Amino acid sequence: MYILGCFRLGVFPNGAAAVHGYSAQFFYLAPLSSFYGPVRELGRFAIDLQKGNSDIFRLAWGAVTQLVKQNNVSCLFGCSSFAGMQPHAHTAAFRYLCRNNHIALDGWRPLFYGGYRLVQALDDHQDDRVTDLPSLLRAYLALGGKVSDHAVIDPDLGTTLLFTGVHVAQVSQKRAKCLRAILAAH
Repeated sequence: MYILGCFRLGVFPNGAAAVHGYSAQFFYLAPLSSFYGPVRELGRFAIDLQKGNSDIFRLAWGAVTQLVKQNNVSCLFGCSSFAGMQPHAHTAAFRYLCRNNHIALDGWRPLFYGGYRLVQALDDHQDDRVTDLPSLLRAYLALGGKVSDHAVIDPDLGTTLLFTGVHVAQVSQKRAKCLRAILAAH
């Protein structure tokens, strides 16, 4: 039996309307107004790998790809969650994101109004092995996704959050074709 949780799937007519989504309670999303077409917010997407397998994750991304195409979505976004409320515990991951050009550009990156700036992680010279990148974040990064330059705390769920987004026009056609093929095969 597969356990899949996608508790939020917000659809907004444009980036300016994203300020009414879940992520807006943690991040200042006004810069998303640069997206004039529909945007889609994905949230709390998780699979219990003890009871299922990662194919369901790929199948779900195939379904999202179809929704993106059908609705001419210009941006996918949401929050990627790290376990715990101590951002310093994730410095290796934050260093990796900073050093590998995964920070969103100024034109659509949420503005800082509190939290832990990821560049602070560059001062920490601990082990660089990244072992805690959330699955959803890895999926976004594989699509060319970007993250906020800061992390915030979600005290209700006891997690550290990064804004995570994908500018759909920048997803490679090869990657999109593969995701559509996964959905078609099922």
